[in-house]
Amino acid sequence: MNARAAWLEARRKGVGGSDAAAILGASRYKTRADVWLDKTGRAPEIEESQPMHWGTVLEPVIRAEYMARTGRDVIQPPMMASEHFPWMLANLDGVSGDRILEIKTARNDADWGEPGSDEIPLEYSAQVHHYMIVTGLVVADVAVLIGGSDFRIYTVEADRDLHLAM
Repeated sequence: MNARAAWLEARRKGVGGSDAAAILGASRYKTRADVWLDKTGRAPEIEESQPMHWGTVLEPVIRAEYMARTGRDVIQPPMMASEHFPWMLANLDGVSGDRILEIKTARNDADWGEPGSDEIPLEYSAQVHHYMIVTGLVVADVAVLIGGSDFRIYTVEADRDLHLAM
């Protein structure tokens, strides 16, 4: 089994951040049914789209730009599970001291607010809050490259009431 296949198999053993968004009905990319099909091994293999490909290719570049602009070091931890809810998984793009780093690319700035705010697309908010529950960290920076030339950082703080509802 290659590394990607092993990673995909490990993901099926719990609910990850992008799964959480789909389960909450907040994902543009997946439905609750898609999550169920994936977790039960019934989902067809997803072909990598061009946006998926470029998001993966640009992730190290965006991580490096985040470090350059903030002066913060970033580590990339392995997949982790919540101590309290072992079925909750996190595949983090990075951790920078006291905060999660989530990396995104976007074609345009629709659903993105003012840089520095917490105004990010709902599905990404669900994702980073899920990661905060898993890690116990209470802040997440979302670094996004919009349209290939507009780099922004958003900061999302934990919402205890939302975490209890999730």
